[in-house]
Amino acid sequence: MFITPIVGVVTFIWHGRIFDFGLFRLDFGVPSNRAVFRPMEDIHGYLAYALFALAGMHAAAALWHHFFMRNGVLGRMWPMREGAGTPVGENISAE
Repeated sequence: MFITPIVGVVTFIWHGRIFDFGLFRLDFGVPSNRAVFRPMEDIHGYLAYALFALAGMHAAAALWHHFFMRNGVLGRMWPMREGAGTPVGENISAE
């Protein structure tokens, strides 16, 4: 998860762009280099697709547990409802 934005920043820098934060600009002085930029752009894209796929598989697994396994996993992930477990932030071991 952390590698995708790091590769994105490296891609941005090797494209020859300047970070413009409004109040100040951050220029690394790196000229555009297609030999580095193109493969890094591809790697960044593939990592982003992998991250989207991982999030989709996570959601599908939660729905699988809810609808097919019926073991209450999805219900335990929802915020506190009337009569459903421990409220968020409440420590049950303190009793």
